[in-house]
Amino acid sequence: RRSSQRIERSFMTQLDFHAVVTQALKLYRDGRTLELAATPLAATALVAAEFLAGDTITPVARGRATQAVLRWAIAELRPQGAAPALHHQTDPQLLTPAWRFYKILQHFYIDHWTIERIAEELGFAPTSIFNLRTKALAALADLLQSALATPALVATRQQATIAHRYQQVQPAEQTLLRIVAFWGVPLPIRMLRELTPV
Repeated sequence: RRSSQRIERSFMTQLDFHAVVTQALKLYRDGRTLELAATPLAATALVAAEFLAGDTITPVARGRATQAVLRWAIAELRPQGAAPALHHQTDPQLLTPAWRFYKILQHFYIDHWTIERIAEELGFAPTSIFNLRTKALAALADLLQSALATPALVATRQQATIAHRYQQVQPAEQTLLRIVAFWGVPLPIRMLRELTPV
């Protein structure tokens, strides 16, 4: 198995990393989960943080985890505050690059909108959306590259995975996990893994 550390060091240039993220998103939009699992992005620490220690990681599970990381990254680009209303192209919020980038990536890659539909919402010509998408992809790649260089953020993603898996178990099982954790027995993660297989 390729180590995420070695893969991350292989991203020699910013341009290379941008290409990796762009390809990953294309595979996401096309529903090619197994191919997504074989991309360099899928071997990074951010994707590894989507699993618990000891999880059996199949290609499908790795592909889905990579999808989750891409969704998280796009959500991180979303500006604070209420979203601008649809079809209100004169809304000052919608004129900011941050909102444009978020909406283009969210709608095109996650919601599977067409470029024409996005152009209609944002009030741009389709050709302008293509140019804005290129800039949005660069912003997303920069965010992911920065996240990979921040161990504390990767650790936060791991904690989010634990919290998500914890929410999937029954209330009685949650109580048991809390009791075990209270007594300091090093079992909760193993128990949580067995209760919520990927």
